[in-house]
Amino acid sequence: MIAVLFILGIIFMFFAPPLGIILLVLGVVFLILKIVKKTGKAAVHLATQKTCPHCRSKISSKAVVCPVCQRDI
Repeated sequence: MIAVLFILGIIFMFFAPPLGIILLVLGVVFLILKIVKKTGKAAVHLATQKTCPHCRSKISSKAVVCPVCQRDI
């Protein structure tokens, strides 16, 4: 959908510049929203994990004992 908005925006820039500009702006807005949505999920995922100081494996942030090396954290 984002690519279609960019392509239509470029095409309409020659025939109807105001409409072309609106389509390009919509494409940029949707692209930014898509990036923000992905970044937000990644930030939440990183907040729920931590690294074991002994074996360096990724574990739950609530873990008290590492499930890999069985050491206290």
